[in-house]
Formats: sequence, C-alpha cells, structure tokens
Amino acid sequence: MNVFFLYRGLPKSARWIAVSKIACRFLFLFFFLSLLLLLQSIYPDRSWGQSLKLDEAQGRTIDLVQQGKLQEAIPHAKIAVELGAIEYGDSHPRFATTLNNLGLIFLNLGRFEEAEPLFLHSIVVGERASAMGLPSDGGVYSNLAELYREVGQYAEAEIHYKQSLKVVEKMFGARHPKFATALNNLALLYQSQSRYAEAGQMFVKSLEILEEESSHDATLLGKVLGNLAINRNLQGRYSEVRSLLRRAISSAEKSMLLGHPVM
Repeated sequence: MNVFFLYRGLPKSARWIAVSKIACRFLFLFFFLSLLLLLQSIYPDRSWGQSLKLDEAQGRTIDLVQQGKLQEAIPHAKIAVELGAIEYGDSHPRFATTLNNLGLIFLNLGRFEEAEPLFLHSIVVGERASAMGLPSDGGVYSNLAELYREVGQYAEAEIHYKQSLKVVEKMFGARHPKFATALNNLALLYQSQSRYAEAGQMFVKSLEILEEESSHDATLLGKVLGNLAINRNLQGRYSEVRSLLRRAISSAEKSMLLGHPVM
C-alpha cells in the first residue's frame, strides 16, 4: 500500500503525532550536527574520531618532545602506537603517524636500530592507506632517509629522499614549500658526498620555490641560503658566498622578529 495513502487514512490526531515525531527527529539531527560543528570550531585540533586516551598520549608526547625530554616521551609515544593500532587499524594514515612519531624520537636519540623498523612499518601502513584513498604526506620517507644518512648508508638514503620528493610532489605540487624542503634534504645528502654540482642545482631550485611565496618561511629560507653559501664556498665560487650569507642573516633576523627562532 502507498505510504501517502496510508498517512491520509490516519485520523487527524494521529497525523499530528506522526508529523511531530518526524519533526523531532529532524530537529535532533540538526541539533547534533550543529553541536559537532560548534565543538570543532572551538577545538579545531581535536580529532573526534579517536579516544581521549589516544589524544592524551599524543598530546603528552608532543609536550615532552618540545621540552627536549625525549626519553620521557617514549612511554607516551608507545601508548599512542598501541591505541592507534586498535582504533585505526593498520591501513590508516593516523596510525602511520604514531609509528613515525615514535621512530623520530628514537632517531633523535641516536637509537637507529629501534627507529628503522618503526619507519618501515609506517611506510607500509601509509602505502595501504594511499591505496584506499587516504594519502599521507610522505614525511616518513625523509625521516628514514635521514636515518640511513646518519649511519652512512647513502644509497639507501638517496632512494628514500627521492621517494619523499615523489610523494610530496603528488600531494602538494612542485611549487610548494614542502617540496622545497624535500629538495633541500636531498641536496644536503649530495653535498655530504661531495656531489657539489648536483647539490647546488637543488639548493637553487629550493630557493626559487621559497622566494615565490609571499609569506615564505623565513627560517627555512635562511637555512637554504646558508646551505647554498656553503655549497658555493666548497666549489670555490667565493664571489657568491658573501651575498648569500647576507641574505641568510637577514632571513634569520626576520625569523627571530616573527618569533620563529632559527634551529
């Protein structure tokens, strides 16, 4: 039987009850969605798809890392990994991020044997996520490359720096500051191998991208200028060094004025 005719066959009082129930459901749905939007506007950094325990573990990890208390951050980062695996599964970029974060702590502590499997696991999870349409930013490739550079495995480092370039370009484009950062990282690897001409080309390209941005990161710009100055000095192109250093110092001063100290 057609629902419309079934509705018309109801007594007038029953019709109002039915209409009231439907209206209440729509009002409840509207209220619920409005509440979510309000909460997200008040707490823009809150990840509503995860538990408070995971939020707390990640927040505590970040706080301790920012204070330089890397050893103390490890237990909290491990809790974040455990909860991330449970809440997101092994095909979600947020779980990949928890693995990468713990790996970064070990990397900065020089505990390379513990960092490597975490980065590799993060890459696997990230690739699964990408296959499902949930791409990650590729930062873990750069972190793994840095690990290999630290231990002198330059061929492996180059492979992963280049992979980082590919992922960043796919996600953000070849004129984005993140791509400029990836170029700078690969150039530093080449410079450490005395491949000065290749390194110089990448520093210049990185610099061009950053200078295109009207609101460029003064700290990053200063670093790239400084790296290029070293590169020119190593190649004996001394006439270029002074002007590059002046620009690097100017960027560093601007960064400090903006409250972004040069690291």
